[in-house]
Amino acid sequence: MYPCIPYLTNMSVPAPPAVCCDNFRSLVNDDTMDICLCHIITSNPNVTHLIGIINTVRMLFFLFTCDTYVPLQLIFDCFEYFNI
Repeated sequence: MYPCIPYLTNMSVPAPPAVCCDNFRSLVNDDTMDICLCHIITSNPNVTHLIGIINTVRMLFFLFTCDTYVPLQLIFDCFEYFNI
C-alpha cells in the first residue's frame, strides 16, 4: 500500500499510480488480509500515524478510482470491530 500513500494523504495528487491499485486489489482479494484492510478503510490512527493521515474522502473515492469492489459487509465489520 505504500505506493498509495501520496494519493491517500495529499489532495493535490490527482490519481493513484497503477501499482497502487494493483496492490490494493490484491489486498482485497486476499481473505487473510482483512484486518489490514480494516485499518486502511477506517483510517485507524494506531496504524496511520506510521504513514500519515489518510484522507477519509480520498479513501472512499479510492475504491472507485481503482475500480475495486470491497464487500459491504467487510466495511461494516471493520467499523464495528474498531467501535467507530
